[in-house]
Amino acid sequence: MCLRPSPCIRSESLATPSRERVLLWCIAAGSPLLFSPLETKAQSPLWPEPVATEVVEGNSGWTDIQWLPKLSSSPSVSRSVYYASVDGSAIAGMDYRPVEGVLVFPAGHNSPGLPSPQSSNDPDTQKVQLPDAFGIEMLADLTRPTALIASTGHEWLEDGLYVAQTFVHQSTRADHVYHISWDGGSISPLVELDAEADPTSLAIAPAGSPFGNGLYISSNNRDGHREGDWGGTIQRFDPIAGLVDWTGMGLPMGPGEPGGILFGLHGWAEGLLFLANSVGYPGDLISIHTGGELEVLWSDQWEENAGHNTSDEVHFGIDEVLQPGPGGKAFRTLAMPPEKSLFGDWLYIAEFDRGCHCIERWHPERGLEMWVENLPWPPHAMAFSPGGLMGNDLYVAVDLGNEGHILRIDPSGTITPFITGLQGFLYGNGKDVLQFSEDGNLLYLSDYYAHRVYRITHRERPLTLQIQGDAWKEPDETLTIEWKDPTDETPWAWQITILNDDVRVLEPEPEPEP
Repeated sequence: MCLRPSPCIRSESLATPSRERVLLWCIAAGSPLLFSPLETKAQSPLWPEPVATEVVEGNSGWTDIQWLPKLSSSPSVSRSVYYASVDGSAIAGMDYRPVEGVLVFPAGHNSPGLPSPQSSNDPDTQKVQLPDAFGIEMLADLTRPTALIASTGHEWLEDGLYVAQTFVHQSTRADHVYHISWDGGSISPLVELDAEADPTSLAIAPAGSPFGNGLYISSNNRDGHREGDWGGTIQRFDPIAGLVDWTGMGLPMGPGEPGGILFGLHGWAEGLLFLANSVGYPGDLISIHTGGELEVLWSDQWEENAGHNTSDEVHFGIDEVLQPGPGGKAFRTLAMPPEKSLFGDWLYIAEFDRGCHCIERWHPERGLEMWVENLPWPPHAMAFSPGGLMGNDLYVAVDLGNEGHILRIDPSGTITPFITGLQGFLYGNGKDVLQFSEDGNLLYLSDYYAHRVYRITHRERPLTLQIQGDAWKEPDETLTIEWKDPTDETPWAWQITILNDDVRVLEPEPEPEP
């Protein structure tokens, strides 16, 4: 049983130029059969045109009909399409089983989803273990990638993924920040950093920010050989000024190791730039002003002096907090949940190396509190998923010493393993190795010791519609599949006609004559 092409579809439609088009394939008897090309609007390359398609009902039971959507060409930007079945004369639950979901077409792919790790030709990718529903692909082969961030819609900065490269242990090779296109087809250096700069985190100023247009780079100078007045530095890059030392902390040979850097986007945090400092001097959690001035938001010194940390506590100024030394919290990386999240309006902070392997959270009125006290391994990065296929959870990269894992933590603090089998992350300050797409349907990840930048989304799979067959003669029935793209307000509908193939109604056998 298979979907049959509508007689109104002509083969010439396959050659329509200058548009991306969707081809739907029916899978039957182990081989795909082309049954209907679906053209799309020029501005929305994944919108299917409403095309009539017929399905033979069958005689009994539920029958699976499967489709594999395909684009006639690969998109340069990942696209998501949401679909759902809508009743016509066919009734969900009686004539067919309803379907709904999202199809993700990763940039560079003309079919939805990504392959399983085991189907990859790359030995390191084959070692990665994911939940059954997810696939993975190496986006770039880059030597020693660490922090990464995605850029979309910034006029001064090309769209794509920006990845820091970190050489350590007395290396004379310069660190870099690279640009990677969404499909992985282009990898090019954006800016060269100092040798042993050790970039730990990247942040892009949001549109309209008082910080102006800029890519901010937190570098911790972990090996202590940076020339100048600071042990660690925050650098700023833009196409006009280039790379400049914007602000810093510590002494030339340390301490002062800035870690995660993060722009607040909503609520009390909007307009602020946060910095985690893993050494404790001049403070553990810092707000950086637009002129580069440092304001200490929280310091372990306050707790040691006062024995408590409350909203009415007297906060010391920048010059009064801690003399140079290795004390303080080992804050590594930062994350803030989306607006109106079940995680609340806290700033989440990962710590490891001295006090604990844990996640704490801070609020200007509620102070600092422990959230997840005993992580099994040191946390290297955190990122909140904004929804979509990845849900509304906090993802945490941890390192076991010989392997990297990604953990998924829900708002209650329950921990679930998500990814295992990675080669691992660079020890030291937190490297922000996780980044979600804006819709939460794609996860980008850098694996330091594998020299890989990955992307992860649902595994490639066909769509399935189940049709209820019976032996009763009845009229043909219809339903539609609606397709919705968040970038387009007008949904599109694809009509399916269920053809009744019964020629007669079964009647009881006549009684035998006496």
